[in-house]
Amino acid sequence: CATKGCTAYGKSVKRLGMEDNYKFALKKIKPKPLAINHTRVRALAAWKNKLKRLENIKSGLLRSIDENEKQISILAGRVAANPTPSVANAYEKQIEKLASENVQAQVKLDKMEHLKPDFGTALEEVLSFIKNPCDTWVNGDLEIRNTISNMVFYAKPTYDRKTGFGTPDSSIAIKLFEQFDTSNSTDVDIPEKTWNTFEDYIFQWHQYIKGRNLIS
Repeated sequence: CATKGCTAYGKSVKRLGMEDNYKFALKKIKPKPLAINHTRVRALAAWKNKLKRLENIKSGLLRSIDENEKQISILAGRVAANPTPSVANAYEKQIEKLASENVQAQVKLDKMEHLKPDFGTALEEVLSFIKNPCDTWVNGDLEIRNTISNMVFYAKPTYDRKTGFGTPDSSIAIKLFEQFDTSNSTDVDIPEKTWNTFEDYIFQWHQYIKGRNLIS
């Protein structure tokens, strides 16, 4: 341990003993197939609803841009018909405001176009990777071991020479599995914010594990 003040400071720990303890901690995190399936179903439903909401927002932005363009055209005609400086200046300010709104709306549309569409594929590969964390860790190389550990735990678990690994903080995926460890997923109310966090988790880790063949 490199933490000054700790009772284990400067002392070493047998590697095999720590690894056995770590494997024991991982064995306790084996999601039930039913919990994984509930997570899959609810996650896909949440993603579908999100796409619907975004599509409605997109349609609203496009309508707003179209209406603003029509209004800009009308105002431009008024400026040409009444070149009086004070009147023209008032119309031009309105035109600038509408044009600015359109720029902001277009920025939002551009961001929406970059939304990752293949959530289903990413979800399946990540769920397959973490359905049995202990086996994945045991059979994996160093890179896979680090990856699965980071996918399972929110923060690196601490180790005590006497008591071993404590109760580490689980990742969002493991927490969802625990919540869906029931026969009826409709009984579990998951906030939209949680699903957004889970989607970020899926896309983040899919970049690391996609295309890898695990040893079962």
